[in-house]
Amino acid sequence: MSHQPDSHGHIHYSDDENGMWQALLERQAEQIPNRACPAYLDGLKKLNLPATRIPQLHDIDEVLQATTGWQTAAVPALISFGKFFKLLANKSFPVATFIRRFDDMDYIEEPDIFHEIVGHCPL
Repeated sequence: MSHQPDSHGHIHYSDDENGMWQALLERQAEQIPNRACPAYLDGLKKLNLPATRIPQLHDIDEVLQATTGWQTAAVPALISFGKFFKLLANKSFPVATFIRRFDDMDYIEEPDIFHEIVGHCPL
């Protein structure tokens, strides 16, 4: 289920959702050594992702804006091609505001926040 940011831009995630983030991040950390390119590893280090909770997009934005001039844009899930490319044209990377369930840990059709942040933002 996607989440909307509150009036301060904060997205509230449940303990289960934060637990899913932690489990995925731990599993990914085991796969990265000797597989990821130096640019990805450098970007991941700069993002300094929290291990036990889903990061807030404004924290990701601080790093992205300082290093690339880009920022994130919270989206509910899949968006139209038009909206996707309009965001990219304005240096905003769309990030879904939901995370997969434990039942879907290995695969989910839609890109979730873990996919967006860990898979794309480091580069």
